[in-house]
Amino acid sequence: MKIVFVIGSLRGGGAERVLSLVVNELSTRGHEITVITKTPECDYILNTAVKWRPIFEREEIKSDFFDKLSRRVKYFPRLLLRINKEKPDLTVSFLVGMNSKVTIISKLLNIPVIVSEHTNYKAGVSFSSWVERRWIYKLANAVTVLTKYDYDNYYSKFLNNVYVMPNPVSFESINELRPRDKTILASGVLDRWSIKGFDNLLKIFSNVVIRHPDWKLKIAGAGDKGREYLESLAISLNIENNIEFLGFCTDLDSTMRESSIFVLSSRYEGFGMVLIEAMSQGCACISYDCVAGPGEIITNGMDGILVKDQNTEVMEAELCRLIDDDELRWTLANNARENVKKFSLNAIGNRWEQLARTVTS
Repeated sequence: MKIVFVIGSLRGGGAERVLSLVVNELSTRGHEITVITKTPECDYILNTAVKWRPIFEREEIKSDFFDKLSRRVKYFPRLLLRINKEKPDLTVSFLVGMNSKVTIISKLLNIPVIVSEHTNYKAGVSFSSWVERRWIYKLANAVTVLTKYDYDNYYSKFLNNVYVMPNPVSFESINELRPRDKTILASGVLDRWSIKGFDNLLKIFSNVVIRHPDWKLKIAGAGDKGREYLESLAISLNIENNIEFLGFCTDLDSTMRESSIFVLSSRYEGFGMVLIEAMSQGCACISYDCVAGPGEIITNGMDGILVKDQNTEVMEAELCRLIDDDELRWTLANNARENVKKFSLNAIGNRWEQLARTVTS
């Protein structure tokens, strides 16, 4: 099957990483895959068989007002021509905003289309996203959402073409647990520190480290402005010697294998892909039970710990309990690396392949 995937860019981010995993998996299964991006950035490795086609070349990307306006005017017709040139059996669009354009173009070209959501329904709701989800999505052959929560509470109430499609875990589950560093790990784009709750996490850790001064907090993720803010906050909390900002990690799996605990401190999530990755690498995981995702990934007390959403006191107490109790960490981590296999790339690849066949048959 010839499939075109469309996304804004392939720079560091959750949806971008998911797309790179899915297209690589489908490519290895013999499908002819093309990825169309708006801009010519790519932080992920694509299989050599996957074609990558940016709409704008690097020299066209300028920051002044008229250049931005020009790109906005040129984007739709260029995207239409590019998709038409590829003549795919199916188009797949990632992310709100992009989805409406790809859906309309696909309908004009009489190509089946899947639109894929990668955040929870209530995150960043605007009038344009409301129109897109309530009306444009009805034109699509299928709409994928990340969680049963979003399906049950929102999309199933106004669409009849919705499928739950969790993110895949990008790492193979480790075979055995080994001794680890006294490290609490978190991960996310630093410029989105408020969404990821890194401000609260630093404040929580400033209390944890009083009881456990030999432990460190490491945060993986790119973002210069966010890093500047968080480093300043760490200094004000007097924890700068116990915290390390790792930047964008191409070897996040090895960092996870060295860490004892992984914490998800987000105020909201689309799914929480990094959580299943940490579980696959044998971290003892703890997360706020935020909307949406963590509650569908972690079974509390069995393969991780769920904390009432944004209850900082309980999060602090549970982090200390994990640090103090080696046996609890081992039990949670051991169960997690087994239970998370339901999100394997092979399992999610099967679901994508089946959906593609369904909408093109």
